[in-house]
Order: sequence, then C-alpha cells, then structure tokens
Amino acid sequence: MKNLALSAAVLGLASLAGACTSNGAISASWTLQDWNDTTKTATTAQCPAGGDTAIVYTLPSGLTDPASATKDLFNCTDNVGLTAPLLADTYTTWVEITDHSGAVLYAQSNSQQIGVASGANSTAAFTFQVNRGYVTGSWSLKGQSGTPLDCTSAGAGGVEFDNMVGSNTPISDQFNCTDGMGTTYPLPIANYQFAAQAIDSSNPPLGIGPATVVGPANVQFGNQTVNKGSFVLTIDGK
Repeated sequence: MKNLALSAAVLGLASLAGACTSNGAISASWTLQDWNDTTKTATTAQCPAGGDTAIVYTLPSGLTDPASATKDLFNCTDNVGLTAPLLADTYTTWVEITDHSGAVLYAQSNSQQIGVASGANSTAAFTFQVNRGYVTGSWSLKGQSGTPLDCTSAGAGGVEFDNMVGSNTPISDQFNCTDGMGTTYPLPIANYQFAAQAIDSSNPPLGIGPATVVGPANVQFGNQTVNKGSFVLTIDGK
C-alpha cells in the first residue's frame, strides 16, 4: 500500500510538472517614437513624463472584449517584458503606456496576433508613436449638380486633408485622388477641426472645389487613429 501511495504521489507530481511545462509566454518589446515634421521621419522617443508603466495585454482567441485580456505590468523604461505563463493559443496582443495607476493612457500600440506554443516563449515587437496620433478618412467626388464623378472626369489630381486647432495654421496632408482614402502623418495630440478638399495636379496644387468641413477630430493619446469615415467632395463647374 505504501508503494502504491508513493507511485500515486509521483504520478501526481509528474502531472503537475507536465501542466507547468505545457504553458508558454510572450516576450513583448516596445519602441516609442516621435515625429520630425521637416524630414517626415520617425524619431526615437522616451517614456512620457508621468507615463512610467507599460501594460502588455493578451486576449485569447475567440474573445473580443478587451476587458477579458490578461494584463502584465512593467516599467516603461524596461522596453521589454515577459508575460506570466499562457496556455497554448493565439493571443491578440498589444501594449499601452500609462501612468502608475493605469488610469491615464498616454499611448497604445496596434495589436498583433501572437501564437504561443507549449513550453516556448514567443516574441512580439511593437513600434509606435507615443506623442502623436493620426486622422484617417475616405472620399468620393460629385459635381455641383450632385452627379458622382471619378477623379479623371473631375480633373482631380489629389485630395488635401487640413487639421486645424482654433485659428492656427492648419496641418496639411495630400494624397492621390485615386487612392480613395488617406491617413495623415503623425499629428500632435490635440482636438482638431478636420476638413478635406479636392485639388488639381498643378505645383503647388489648387483647390477645385470648396473645402468640406467634416468635423472635430480629437487625437487624445499616442498612436490613436481617429476615423472620420466617408465624405463627399464637391467639384466646381461639373
């Protein structure tokens, strides 16, 4: 009976060991960026003042509510962290930079799908803007009579987005008309008034219709993308 009890105990320990080794983890790294408006290039950024915490979120497959994600907390300045053990699965994974309490959000990475295998660590690298965000939108064209137009018949070489704070000079981004949509270069965190206008192909380009004021675009945290949806731009003389 003693031998039987001992064998059962050994088997139990083996089962526990197997359960431990069946887990994996995610080694997540984060690289924070800012933006140079002159060269139109990303620059290296430090953790923002007050943003001392990096939270790595892992949401198992089949779940969509971010509140169901597991959170692992690290010092922002660590730039890398290994999550607690995770069951083998595919996880929607992202990083947030917050204050120590987690109440103030400074920046949020895009998410990635990261597979975790038993007994192995997966890697996930996140590079994102910490002090700036984006405004995106898509357009269609119409004549003054309301007739839909394509870019060629409208004589439109491009579309210009203007994001303005108060009466300040707007921050402008230009896109090829045929793209049908555009996302700005990184914009400083602010509450903008967003407008769009069809332009011709001259240098510098000229507006070929009135600017359409789409409405406010409130960029509240780093790497946020404010989607202004679809809007219609009018072409003069068509």
